[in-house]
Amino acid sequence: GSCPPTPPPARFRGGDAWWAPHTPAAHLAALTQHPDAGVVYSAAVMVTEGADNMAVDPAIVEGDVTGSLLQRNCIPGSASSVMIRREIISRVGLYDETIRFAEDWEYWLRLAAATPFARVAEPHVFINVRPDSSGRNTEALRLGAHAVVERAFAQADPKYRRFRRNALANIEFGASVDLAHHGKRRKAIVPLLRAIR
Repeated sequence: GSCPPTPPPARFRGGDAWWAPHTPAAHLAALTQHPDAGVVYSAAVMVTEGADNMAVDPAIVEGDVTGSLLQRNCIPGSASSVMIRREIISRVGLYDETIRFAEDWEYWLRLAAATPFARVAEPHVFINVRPDSSGRNTEALRLGAHAVVERAFAQADPKYRRFRRNALANIEFGASVDLAHHGKRRKAIVPLLRAIR
């Protein structure tokens, strides 16, 4: 008898994100070109203050991305830019629902331990960045990221331990930039000092 068709890869989309019409085709093409990759993601356009301010968050890393991901969450567009082969989800599992902040980062780290990543350099997803989004809760996000990183380094190959200090500094620097961007410049000094110490 004939084999059942392979189910299509799963994709994730947030409530504040939308895709360009050709996004699914571009992601599927990347997976076809990289049959060893279980995950594909694209660059993202971050849209703030209506459409008056836009910036591209690039897609840079591919292949074995564990070392890069341990240092910072380098997958742009949160979950909205990502497409994952279903067999990889079956192997790795779903999101850890006990994690309130930095849950995307934690999931990418688990995926990276299981499969190479492919990338689409062109931006194919648009993210509406709102001041009241969870990403603007700087302190909670900082603490959540610290917890994710510490757990990841405890489970990772010892060869990656040299990246730990850089990872923690990147978290603190990101918190400082976020606070300064929202007019909290005095508060931004504290994580900046932690980043450079």
